[in-house]
Amino acid sequence: MFPLRGIQTHPLGAIALALTTGRAFEQGERERLETLAAFAGPLVSVAQELQRTRDDENRRRFAEQQETIFNSVLHTVGNEAFTLRGTTDRPQRVLEESGLAGEGLALLKKIQAQSEQLNSSLQALRYQLEATDATESVVVQDVVNAVVNPLRNRFSMVEISVDVDQSHRSLIPQIWVQHIVQNVIDNAVQILQETDGGGEVVVWSSKGADGVISLHIEDNGPGVHETIRASLFEKGVSRRTGGTGQGLHIARDLVRSAGGDVVLLPSQSGGLGGAHFRIDLPPEGISE
Repeated sequence: MFPLRGIQTHPLGAIALALTTGRAFEQGERERLETLAAFAGPLVSVAQELQRTRDDENRRRFAEQQETIFNSVLHTVGNEAFTLRGTTDRPQRVLEESGLAGEGLALLKKIQAQSEQLNSSLQALRYQLEATDATESVVVQDVVNAVVNPLRNRFSMVEISVDVDQSHRSLIPQIWVQHIVQNVIDNAVQILQETDGGGEVVVWSSKGADGVISLHIEDNGPGVHETIRASLFEKGVSRRTGGTGQGLHIARDLVRSAGGDVVLLPSQSGGLGGAHFRIDLPPEGISE
C-alpha cells in the first residue's frame, strides 16, 4: 500500500496524492483508499466544527467574565455617584434657607451638577449593558410613574402631571422604555428648575389606529432654541447647561431599534408653550 506516513498535508490531499501517483494499486488497496476518502471528508468537517464550537465557547466565557467584572465596577461606582449626589442636597438647602449665598454655595452647586452628570452617564451605561433584544409587554403608565415619582421628591418646585392610559402597553424591553422616558422628563424638569425656579410638566398618552402608543411630554419652559432644534438628538448636543448631550441620542437609538421613534414637535404644538416631545412605542399587538 502507498506509504502515507510522514506526508504533511490535509488528509484528503494525502489520499488524493495516493490515488493519482500513477502507481498500480491492487484492487484491495484501491478499495481501502477510496473507502477512507469517503469517510475522511465528513470526519474532517466534524472536527473543524467541533473546533469552531470550542473557540466560540471560549469567547463566550471570556465575554461573560468581562461583563461580570464590568457590572461589578459599574455598580460600585454608580452607588458612590448616587450617594455623592444625595449628600450635596442637604448642605445646599441649609445654605439657601439661611441666606448664606456666595462662593461656597456656587461651588456646592457645581459639585452637585458634576455628580449629576456622572450619575446620568453611569445610568446610561448601565441601561446599554442591561438592554437585550428580548421584547416584553410593558405597561407604559407604570414605567412613567417609576420615573416621575423620584423626580417629584427632588424637584418640588416643578409640578409633574401624568395622564397615561393604564391600558396602553408596548412590546419593548422595560429597561429601554424607562431610559427613554427618564432622559426626556429629567431634562425638562432640570431646565425648569434652573431657568425659572420651577414650572409644569405634563405627560399623557394616545393610541393610533395602527396600535402605536404615543407618549407626549410637554413643559412650560423656554422650549428648544432654534439653533439646536435640528441637531438636538445628535451626540454631544444638549438643551441643558452642563448637559452631556448623550441621553437623548441614546434614547432615540434605543426606541428606533425597537421599531419606534422619539421626535421634537414644532414650537407651540402643545398647550403649555414649551418643549413638546413625542415618543412612539411599538404596540403590544395588532390594534383592535
